[in-house]
Amino acid sequence: MRSRASTFLLSTFRGKDNEEPRRPNSKDITTEGHEEPGPEKFVIALLGPSGVGKSSFIAHATGQNVKIGHLLSSCTDSIDIFEKRRSDGKVIVFVDTPGYDLADKNPNRVLNLLTQWLKSQSANGVRVNLNAILFFHRITDNRMPVATQSHINRFEKLVGKRGAPKRILLITTMWDEVELRTGESREEQLSREFWKKFLDGGSSIRRFWRSGTSAWEILNPLVGGVSNDGFPLPSVLDNVFQEELEDELELDADQALSTMEQIYHEQQRLLEKLQAVVQLPNGKQTDVLKEVLAEEKKVSGKLGSLLHRLKRQNHRWFHLRHTD
Repeated sequence: MRSRASTFLLSTFRGKDNEEPRRPNSKDITTEGHEEPGPEKFVIALLGPSGVGKSSFIAHATGQNVKIGHLLSSCTDSIDIFEKRRSDGKVIVFVDTPGYDLADKNPNRVLNLLTQWLKSQSANGVRVNLNAILFFHRITDNRMPVATQSHINRFEKLVGKRGAPKRILLITTMWDEVELRTGESREEQLSREFWKKFLDGGSSIRRFWRSGTSAWEILNPLVGGVSNDGFPLPSVLDNVFQEELEDELELDADQALSTMEQIYHEQQRLLEKLQAVVQLPNGKQTDVLKEVLAEEKKVSGKLGSLLHRLKRQNHRWFHLRHTD
């Protein structure tokens, strides 16, 4: 298994077009002195759940032998890099990230890995920027996975407010596995409910049809734009820990709400159980009351633990916000 350092600091794969890229070993990886994408390189990050078609997209776009679905059986901290040189000389760098559902089930994990990779590729005061991000979603899914929703919400908080959506493309995949009318209906729902903020900010939806032609119909307008300005994500690295702190607190608030709802339902169940005790014979009431009290103790413990966690995080957030 690769070390954590090799996970974060994957260097750029090199090779001719159609040549299978090699994975660097630990000797290839350093924190300084490595080659970094120059001005002629256009860096694109691909994000989405496992099995959504990110690797397939890269394989069709580059003509390289990308292992489809290889992240399902490998370390979830892996970031893979592939390059493709266009006829105009511009090099497209594809940053393939692990699936949301594989990244320790933590909506922050993939973006943190991406941030760490960008940091590792920057040296001598030169910051490597993302030029675009592609979000992938299976049109065959009849619902939006929770991990994907959390990831999109996290990303909106981090960069959406900075006018970045124009450099985000929302890619739907697996159209050949669903009836067109069904796919269009789901696409409309995505536009109306889950991706509305991105679309309102300038993002657009594209369909990937599992071909090189389809991949480059998506990429060419993006890569051939008049501006290659960097994506805002790396430009706010100086404040990333403060951002993550605020986002962590908001995410924990969501988790807290879910836990409180669970505690409420458990308490309602115990109340119903207590009401039923009255109808029991005297000999059985004592045993049932003992069970209810034992369960109530567990529920109270959950509530106490939740309140303690939120109180501690709120104190930490307040301290850092008011410390020079």
